[in-house]
Amino acid sequence: MTSAGHERRIGIVLTGGGAKGAYQIGCLRALEEAGLSKVHAIAGTSVGAIHGFMLPAGKLDEAEAIWRRARFGDVAEITLGRLRLFPLWLAAAAGSEFSPLKVWRLADSVTHPAKWRRLVYPFACLATAVVLAVVAGAVPGSAARAVALTFALIFAVSAVLATLHDRLRPYFLGASPLSHGPLAVLLERAITDDDCARVRATNIPVYGTKSEFTPYARESMPWGGWAPRYVRLDRMPRAELLDTLVTGSGLPGFSSPPTWRTVTVVDGAWTDNVPIAPLLYERAGDLDLILVIGLRERIRLSPRHNSLLRVMARLVQKTRGGHGTGTADFERWADARWRASGRRPPDALQAPPRIVIVSPSQRVGNFFTGTLWFSPPQTARLIALGYTDMRRALSALEADAVAATTGSAGRDLAVDSAIG
Repeated sequence: MTSAGHERRIGIVLTGGGAKGAYQIGCLRALEEAGLSKVHAIAGTSVGAIHGFMLPAGKLDEAEAIWRRARFGDVAEITLGRLRLFPLWLAAAAGSEFSPLKVWRLADSVTHPAKWRRLVYPFACLATAVVLAVVAGAVPGSAARAVALTFALIFAVSAVLATLHDRLRPYFLGASPLSHGPLAVLLERAITDDDCARVRATNIPVYGTKSEFTPYARESMPWGGWAPRYVRLDRMPRAELLDTLVTGSGLPGFSSPPTWRTVTVVDGAWTDNVPIAPLLYERAGDLDLILVIGLRERIRLSPRHNSLLRVMARLVQKTRGGHGTGTADFERWADARWRASGRRPPDALQAPPRIVIVSPSQRVGNFFTGTLWFSPPQTARLIALGYTDMRRALSALEADAVAATTGSAGRDLAVDSAIG
């Protein structure tokens, strides 16, 4: 894909999504067939980071073979010894910073370094519970009284869980009944020292994303004490690479190490599931085009909805059809996460690349029927769908005469609607 002798310099962003990641294999196949497998920068989160490393390693065939036979037991297993701790895990999950079962975002203060700030949320919940209990005694009618008492109970339970947050966190982050030991074994067999050397020799920057617990950092507060970290997978020795890929793919509370330890690194998707920031701010001058390959029908660049009020606002936004993938949304998204990672974005992008979103044209399932659903028939369908959607995206780019002139200085950042 060239224009006037200019080779298009392509960057790829691969989002996370568990078992839905098979879709990306089909997309990468279509790029390979089009002669575009030699990309110039890659950034990935969770399963996207794994694919991001396998592509320049020349292991797309092996990755597809693994996917076509993969089942849930190949990436996770139930640890029977931890099932006895399930009630504690459940209570910890309900009160954790990852839970949507919180009333408002003030709950993020439970990870604040100042102890008095940690008490603000439980006291607010307790005070609200008392007020509701008083109201329940004053309002006429049994139905209204029952509603008021129910919400009073919810606020009271929220206050207790927030108070016990520090004590409960280890059970949620270290004692999950699910272990990601099988995924560690799978990647250890698939990635060799030669693969690491091969990727290093390509000089292609490959960024991985992980979420790191840094409760004393101001920039981590919007994520309950967690902040995104962008690391260069292509520069890592094999042992560090494997650990990064496994921990960066571990769903908080749903995936724990084989040995019980409270994790301080979890799935990068918690803080940035669309890791476009490294390509925009470190590689923008090197790239003409960024392909964002998502694993949902629509990529939504919106804050995490881990409170009841945020869930309600998200549902309202969904009914209105808003999904936020315009130029300003990408800029705000990247800017916030780049700052949270401890870096300062440039004042202005120099020769910003064009952004094209490729996402599934058919429904690929929710968390349970998609993200956790590993099965050969589903994998085959997703690979075929990814191949078709990427071919459609490439055809649209070829037919676009304006796209052939990318690379000129002084362009504005442009984002295409999702193709697929």
